[in-house]
Amino acid sequence: MAHLITPWQPQQPPTLHITHREGVWLTTQNGSRLWDACSQLMAVSLGHAHPTITDALHQALPQGGHLVPGLGCTVREQLGEAMTPLLPDGFGPMLMTTGGADAIENAIKVARLTTGRSVIITKNRSYHGATLGALSASGDPRRSGLMGLDAPGFVSVETADCGQCPWGLTPQTCTQDCITALKQCIDTVGPEQVAGILLEGESGTSGCIPYPPGYWAAARSLATQIGCCLIADEVMSGFGRCGEWFAVTGHGVTPDILVVAKGLTNGSIPMGAVLMKQDLIYPRFEQEALPMGLTYSAHPMGCAAAIATIHAMTPVVHRAKTMAPWWWRTLHDHVGDHPMVGTIRTTGFLGCIDLIDPQTGTPLVNRGTQNPWEQLVRTALITAGIYPLVRWSHVFVAPPIVATEEELTELARRLRRGLDSLLTPPHC
Repeated sequence: MAHLITPWQPQQPPTLHITHREGVWLTTQNGSRLWDACSQLMAVSLGHAHPTITDALHQALPQGGHLVPGLGCTVREQLGEAMTPLLPDGFGPMLMTTGGADAIENAIKVARLTTGRSVIITKNRSYHGATLGALSASGDPRRSGLMGLDAPGFVSVETADCGQCPWGLTPQTCTQDCITALKQCIDTVGPEQVAGILLEGESGTSGCIPYPPGYWAAARSLATQIGCCLIADEVMSGFGRCGEWFAVTGHGVTPDILVVAKGLTNGSIPMGAVLMKQDLIYPRFEQEALPMGLTYSAHPMGCAAAIATIHAMTPVVHRAKTMAPWWWRTLHDHVGDHPMVGTIRTTGFLGCIDLIDPQTGTPLVNRGTQNPWEQLVRTALITAGIYPLVRWSHVFVAPPIVATEEELTELARRLRRGLDSLLTPPHC
């Protein structure tokens, strides 16, 4: 590992070396078993080493080498057939990519090409990927890596957060100023300039902030009114994570463009896709060259993994929704009364626990700042037998959707044990 660059962390050898993965478990070199509480950044939704997917990859391997995107082959055709029943009415062919960030980049291109406009409106607390355009679209402290050299054409709007309303409103006094702010943003930019409104299907690593009732519907109405594309980033929230193939479905809304990755192949092969209404690309680009593409688009091995994932996901795609009330209660029963726990937010199996200073009740780590507590929390949870995703004051809980009640209860127990250890010397 000394020869590799490690993203999103200081360049030092990792403390964990994984030798085996199965179901919800990661086994380290010293034999410890860690509960994968984040499903490897919300990608491994069906658990590690899922037999349906591993078998499909083994079978595809003899003919699984690279083919340029312009060539047809059986496995590419089979993926189109498998994906079609999942899509909303009116959706057409897919543009395949190699992951979530480049899928976002291409979704933005589609919106701009088809509208002839340039501006993309996003939330000021969101994350869409680490490439230049995707990161410029994000409202996230990780943008600091751009050093002010953001890609042009992105405008952010205040995030609607009912837990900490930016307008100081309560559920009793709410006048949906968040929707008014979106309207005002469009008016300020100029409706004739707006190519798209880009929203996460459900909020992810910015804090799993739930949408207020009616927000997605309002965005749909506004996009239709001004003739721009409504883009749903389902990279993290799609493919069963929130109990639907696409989380936006839970809001009763059909966007113009859906962006998927991660769970598309259960994290087994890097792959993403831009799913869109057919009239966005056809008929203009039926005869005219489409000015976008990637060398490894629709890689045959990725197609084989995606087909197998769809087949394995179909019987359990709604499990996170049906399990959601039980899972929320289980988390609250085990850690809800902990002095370091502020709030617990979950949508299906996408959620996070906000940690607070037990003395002041304020966030343990301010968003976007460096604080030793973040590493202390991570270490405590690893010691308690969890592989965690910790960012600022958020401990993310995004288990594989196939985890059993027994396994999930064990995760909640380990979370409690890890948080309890932070209340004892030397941490406290």
